[in-house]
Amino acid sequence: MELNKVKEANRMSSSSEIIKQANKLRTDLEQCQSRNELVRLRYELNQLQLSINIQSYPKYEQKQINQIIDELFKLIQIKFNQLSLSKFEFIGQPIPLHQKIPTIQEKPRDEEETSGASVIHTIKDEIYDIPSQEQQQHILLSSITNSIIRTNTSNPPGSIHLKQAKQSICLLESKGPIFIHDIRDSIIIIKYCHQARLHNINDSIIVIESVYNNRIIIEDCFNIWFNKVKQVEIDDFNFPTKDLQNPNYSYLMETKYNELMMAVNVNNVNEISTVIDTYLNK
Repeated sequence: MELNKVKEANRMSSSSEIIKQANKLRTDLEQCQSRNELVRLRYELNQLQLSINIQSYPKYEQKQINQIIDELFKLIQIKFNQLSLSKFEFIGQPIPLHQKIPTIQEKPRDEEETSGASVIHTIKDEIYDIPSQEQQQHILLSSITNSIIRTNTSNPPGSIHLKQAKQSICLLESKGPIFIHDIRDSIIIIKYCHQARLHNINDSIIVIESVYNNRIIIEDCFNIWFNKVKQVEIDDFNFPTKDLQNPNYSYLMETKYNELMMAVNVNNVNEISTVIDTYLNK
C-alpha cells in the first residue's frame, strides 16, 4: 500500500512538472520575437515531449498532456506565421547580438542516450525487427544503411526517434510520438503514432496510415512524397502558407501508392535498392 502511494506521488510530481514546463514554454512563446528564438523553443518542446512516457499516466492525464503538447505546437505554428507576415519587424527590445541562440543543428548530442532509452546504433545491410516493448520505453535508432526496420505491431514502443538513415525501408508504429530526421533515399511507413515530426528529409517517400492528432509537422524537407490521407494536415515550417502549392513535397498517385504498399513487404536486403529506385524514379 505504501509503495503504491509513493508511485502515485512520484507520478503526480512528474505530471505537475510537465505542466510547469509547458506553462513556461507557453509564456516564452507568447513573448517570442524572432525566428531563431522560435526554433530554440520548438526544440525545447520536442525534448519535453520525447521525455514523457505517456503510457505511464492514467487515460485522463494522457489526454490532458497530449492536449497541452498539441496546443503548444499549434501556438508555435501561429507564431511562425505571425513572424513571416510581419517580416520580422517587432516592437520591443531585440535579442542582444552577443547572445547565442541554440538551434536544432547545434544540438548534436541526443539526450535520449543518457536517459534510459533503448539505443540501437549502426544498422547496415540488415533486417531489424524492433522487439516487443513491455515497458513502452523510448527507442532511438541511428546510422541506418540499406536496411529494413520493422516495429512489433502487437506491442510497439512508447516513442521512436529515427535519425541518419539512407537507402532503407522503415515500417514504424508507436504508442506515442515519432520524430524522424536526417533521412534520404528512403521509404518511411508510419502505421500509427500520436504525433509525427520530420526534419531534414530528402528524396524520400513518407506514408502516413494513421496519426492521432491528424497533423504532420515538417521542416527543412525537400523532394519528398506523401500519400493522401483525409483529415491529416501537413504543416511545413519552411512554407507556412496553404494558399500556394508547396514546393517541398508532392503527393503519390493512388495507383503508385497501392503498388508501393505491396512492394515494401520485402524480406531480402538485396531487394531494397530496387524498390526504392523504382518508386523514387531513379
